[in-house]
Amino acid sequence: MKKTKIKVTPWDTAELLETAEDVKAYLSYTFEEGDPEMIKVAIKNVLRSKGMAEIARKMKTTRTNLNKAFSNVGNPSFRSTITALDHVGITLQPKARA
Repeated sequence: MKKTKIKVTPWDTAELLETAEDVKAYLSYTFEEGDPEMIKVAIKNVLRSKGMAEIARKMKTTRTNLNKAFSNVGNPSFRSTITALDHVGITLQPKARA
């Protein structure tokens, strides 16, 4: 039996977040799901899509520290999260559950 080769391409969500509307929809969905780890990954993807090094510079930190804070073992402070999101034009707004 002949084996079929399957071509697999890497998936990078950050590459798909091209517009402000893309970012808004992505974060809105992730926040609605409510999983803190998914939210952290989503925020990191948004930061990467907008340029992690530039955002880190504006936050007066390093890209490495920002990347580590939003890594799977990181635990970013609320202040860091709000500041990072502010630098990509996102604000958090409370919303009552339906």
